[in-house]
Order: sequence, then structure tokens, then C-alpha cells
Amino acid sequence: MKAIGYVRVSTEDQAREGVSLDAQEARIRAFCEAKGWELVAVLRDEGRSAKDLNRPGLQQILGGLAKRQRCFDALVVVKLDRLTRSVKDLATLMQALRRARAGFTAIQEAVDTTSATGELFYNIVASISQWERRVIGERTATAMAHRRAQGRRVSRWAPYGFKFGPGGHLIPHRRER
Repeated sequence: MKAIGYVRVSTEDQAREGVSLDAQEARIRAFCEAKGWELVAVLRDEGRSAKDLNRPGLQQILGGLAKRQRCFDALVVVKLDRLTRSVKDLATLMQALRRARAGFTAIQEAVDTTSATGELFYNIVASISQWERRVIGERTATAMAHRRAQGRRVSRWAPYGFKFGPGGHLIPHRRER
């Protein structure tokens, strides 16, 4: 199995003065050695936030996912937050890796989609996360509908034609009628 590592720190100061990048790389090297995987490269994004996927190192990995260009079978990171801090972006990355038939491993969280069991575990966790997001949305919608039915505030702004009166209740706004 050929692996590619990915390391990242958020600030230029961390990149210049910290040891985090080297520590992440050392952990990835040790992990790959223990698994008997060949580590073909470690790409670095120094001083780059994980708020989106627009990072040179990560884009290089994504660009290399085409069958003819791919030189790795698995992407390895120390922690998920080194890769992304967005559930949506993680789903996008996982879909791209799946399409390319490449695995993914996050060492600290013990996520490893390079095996059938690891992929099953990832899918169970992803399904639970999706279910939880939807349940929270349903609860919020129910609570807001209840407040709305009572004529109470559900937003910072009153709808056109109304204003907030005492206790946050909606009352008609004469100038907007």
C-alpha cells in the first residue's frame, strides 16, 4: 500500500517557530512504517486555515486523484482537524477519495477506510452525525413553530408589517401596512 501524508498548521508563526509540522510528519511516518505502507510523500500546508479546501498541498493531493496521476492508495493525516474543520468539506473529500478508490486514515481518531471494517465504521459514524444534524433541525423547527404560533419572537427582525412589542410579541406596525 502506498500512502501520502498531509500536515497543516494554521499560522505562519506556527510554521516558522513550532514543531507541529515535524511532529505530525514523524507520526505519519511511524504509522506507515508500523502498517508496512510505503510513504511516497508528505505534503505540507504551512500557515493555512482549514476553513476551506483552498490550500496548495491539499489541492495537489486532490489533483492527483485521477487514475493515471495517482501515486498513492491512501491519504494519511494525524487528526481530522488537520485536514478540515468542515463536515461538508470532509464529505466532499471522502467522496473524491472513494471515486478514486483511495483510502483515508486519521490516526488519532482511528478512522481507516482502507479496510472493509474501517469503511463500515466511518459510514456508521457519518450516518449517526447526519441523523443527529437532522434531529437537531427538526427540534429547532418545532420550537420555532411553537413560538411563532404564540406570536413570540423567532428572529432578530420582525416580519414586514409588524414590530416587536412588550414581551417580544408581534404587533402590527402602522407605517408598514
